[in-house]
Amino acid sequence: MTVYLWNAIYLGNAPDMDPNETNPKAENAKMLLGTYGSSDAPLRNNIVDVKANDADGDATINYDDPSETLEIGGVKYTLDSGALFDATITYTDGSTATITAVILQTTTGDLYLAPELTANADQAAMEARPIQSLTLDKVADNKKPAGADRQQTDFVCFANGTRIATPSGDRLIEKLTIGDEVTVQGGSTKVIRWISHRPISVCRQIVDPAARPVRIAAGALGPGQPVAPLFVSQQHRLLLTDPLACRMFGAAGVLVAAKKLLAFEGFSLAPAQRPISYFHIVLDRHIILLANGAPAESLLLGKEAQKVLQDLPGAQVALTSARHRPCRPIATGQKLQRFLWRQQRRRDRGGTGLGGQLALGNRNDPYPEVSLDLKPRTVSREAGLWSPQRPTPCR
Repeated sequence: MTVYLWNAIYLGNAPDMDPNETNPKAENAKMLLGTYGSSDAPLRNNIVDVKANDADGDATINYDDPSETLEIGGVKYTLDSGALFDATITYTDGSTATITAVILQTTTGDLYLAPELTANADQAAMEARPIQSLTLDKVADNKKPAGADRQQTDFVCFANGTRIATPSGDRLIEKLTIGDEVTVQGGSTKVIRWISHRPISVCRQIVDPAARPVRIAAGALGPGQPVAPLFVSQQHRLLLTDPLACRMFGAAGVLVAAKKLLAFEGFSLAPAQRPISYFHIVLDRHIILLANGAPAESLLLGKEAQKVLQDLPGAQVALTSARHRPCRPIATGQKLQRFLWRQQRRRDRGGTGLGGQLALGNRNDPYPEVSLDLKPRTVSREAGLWSPQRPTPCR
């Protein structure tokens, strides 16, 4: 058996849209047309964790097959039918988006809005903002098979409760909105082009440990970095500045995913004890923010993120105005492993912390090395784009 994990939105209970089990069509799908959710009962509160049990391993959950189930809240349900609808999402801020919605119904009559099979514009719309309601406008396909391997998109994100540096002082990330200014590393200010968040339930964190945040203890990156515990998604990258980074990567700082630092003191996987929300911030370029005083990246609009966001209201501005290049080298693969190994060795010999602006900032590095593939690189004065073309010394 193959097991898939994803989220869905519970819409309520409805009459059977497939009363005739002798054909593949959901004959009464039109009966479901209408609006689900309201301002008093928003759908954002109906997000559930789904465990899709695919008995025959064909990446599809068969209808009316008790051996292939959707497990929700510890209860196993048999799927009865599914259909595609032209639909309208209304967000809690009043804005809307049109999607083609995948609606699944169990044999008990429960209806669910399912995520997409691929990271497309419909999936992005479902993740863009908190959803208030869904209106099913028209049946698009009443014989939709139920794919089991569905999207569980994870952007690089800060958790709720993070305080982001702004010109008026540190502000909770959940209080920020499009158009607000943030203070970036180096002291300049940038305008938020787009911001969104995604809730993650305790259940999801339990069944999918990759959804749990990394907890970065106060001072784990050096004095005052962060000033208070910082929670980020596992793939969120932090800036480590160090003479060793200069020698190995050709820049004064290097970006490392939080999950790669779990072996170091002060970094741990947070227990699945409370729901969290992950926030992602898009500026006019990939840049270094100060989160609880620690240097961490804004959302990098790589090819996959651009594809997901391109049709979202508000996201178009970010996509057209942002420079989609990393502002610092991103450490990966064997080079990252060697960099971290050398950091660990240095700490074992009396150093503490990570990074050069941090406790390990030591020009008398006991492990000198020049990478064989080193090319001179530099970083702009306002924490802007990293460029491999301009040969200036690391600084």
